[in-house]
Amino acid sequence: MFAEIYPLVRMPRRFGHFDYSIPANLSLQAGDLVEISFRNRIIRGVVKKTKATTTVKKTLPVVSILIKNLMNADDIARFETIARAVVQSPSTILHSALGQLRNRNNLVQSNVFKSQPFSVSKEIVKDIQKILKDTNEDVNEVFFQTSNEGAFALISVLRKKFKNQILIVAPREKLTTELIGLIDLGDSAQILHGHTKPRDREAIIKAWAQGTIKTLIGSRQVSTLPAKKIDAIIILESASDDYTHLERNPRVDPRRAVELLKTQHSAKLFYTSYVPSLETIYKKIPLFLCDLPKPIVINLEAQEENIGVPFLTDQLFKAIYTSLQNRKSVLLSFNRKGVANRLQCAKCDHIPTCGSCGSVPIVRTDDLACPNCGVEMWIPAKCPGCNSDRLKQRGIGNKRLKTEIQKQFPEVTVGIVDKSTNESNADIIIVTEFFFKNLLHTFPQKKFGVVAELSFDNALIGNDFRASEYATFKLFRLMTIAEQQNATCLIQTWVPEVVRSMLNIQKYLLSELSLREKYRLPPISILATITNKKDKLEDTGTVNQENLPELFNKPDEETIFIDTASYEPFRSTEKSE
Repeated sequence: MFAEIYPLVRMPRRFGHFDYSIPANLSLQAGDLVEISFRNRIIRGVVKKTKATTTVKKTLPVVSILIKNLMNADDIARFETIARAVVQSPSTILHSALGQLRNRNNLVQSNVFKSQPFSVSKEIVKDIQKILKDTNEDVNEVFFQTSNEGAFALISVLRKKFKNQILIVAPREKLTTELIGLIDLGDSAQILHGHTKPRDREAIIKAWAQGTIKTLIGSRQVSTLPAKKIDAIIILESASDDYTHLERNPRVDPRRAVELLKTQHSAKLFYTSYVPSLETIYKKIPLFLCDLPKPIVINLEAQEENIGVPFLTDQLFKAIYTSLQNRKSVLLSFNRKGVANRLQCAKCDHIPTCGSCGSVPIVRTDDLACPNCGVEMWIPAKCPGCNSDRLKQRGIGNKRLKTEIQKQFPEVTVGIVDKSTNESNADIIIVTEFFFKNLLHTFPQKKFGVVAELSFDNALIGNDFRASEYATFKLFRLMTIAEQQNATCLIQTWVPEVVRSMLNIQKYLLSELSLREKYRLPPISILATITNKKDKLEDTGTVNQENLPELFNKPDEETIFIDTASYEPFRSTEKSE
């Protein structure tokens, strides 16, 4: 007898399974974790299937069995589907999910994150229970427009509703620790993320596969793990760009991976976020939307709003003053760091760029810093383009903005919260995206009287065709925070008509989907670079999902996914599908 085995190592896409002989004293079946000899070393592998014959002339024997029935044939098929979708070998996908599991008798540690369980609002629970009751039992996917507070309440209700396993996928590690520390999910709840210790990680993976863990909360990795029987899957912040993973292989989007888990286990899939994603609209998933108080949209071009201070309009000034008078703090969102946005030559208009990645560095007090790769540079004394000494600071960063606002409100403290600075105890705080993703608590203390976006256009500007979709996410996130705080919400922009159209979120996303369809962009299709090795030609275009298998099997071509941020979406694409 022989076994087809996937080695648990990163391998090129062209490699599939390897045939090994089965010793007489071993009994193997699909899904067993075994030890094998591979390239002169002993590693782990997963049995794909067993067979009576092989075409391989010389095979090595399987060394030993580590874990019986780690997964089943459906799990293996699921991993193979993911591998085809992201153009990787199954071995690479299995390795990223399982690592090098060992047959150690590790016990799952008790939940050490329990602190002060949070009592979920009874009104929110009743609303969720009513929605679940009114939802047709045949509906397997549902979207809830809610904050993470509402999502935590949904999880609490679902945990009591379902008796089998529940999988919760979060975009960031912070949310996993908050959830398990605030909501009572039972003694068999565990979290798994990039900082989980290797021994604990192995124990959790095995216990989840065996069904002894009933609730698993995690980030990217948990979306592919084999499970015993899943009843429900919840995706937190399903429209967040944190799920996009284009920096390194394997580029697995956990939101797509859990769809396979849902099908395999006949589970219910619940999306929760501030707004639905375009994929949710495209798939026509039932939506449960909420009514949020409308923000005050301020036109930055209006002359009556100009008081001579950058990004401080008349309405915002009055709102800040009133909030401070009421002894409330002020939250100002401004996603630009440094003193200025860029350096630019007044003579030749040259803009110095980062020598490592080509991005435009921000200007700090004493140097330049690349926002993309983090490289720090000296401020050049002369223009690199024309050698003149007329380099000027253009734009405004949060440090200069802090100085300007402090002049207007000298009796209070003004602070900055970003990756390098945390002055969150100030009366007025100017925050970047770092604050929302890493510091904002799911159940925040109600201390803000004003929540404002100083320049909403920063979110709209970019070479990524998904910028407007992510901008709606940030807009509704700010509106939700303002509602939680019972605060006034103000949005400053140069394009107020665009912001107002976004407030009707379903209509706006349908129009955005229509535009994507016109230019054949995701989720209608995928973006890929097709490289012809023989002629050394490279072409960039869009490819429909159903045509991928035929494309992958062409011997002279290799298909790889590209970083869609570098693709020009509004260029005519006449390439064949």
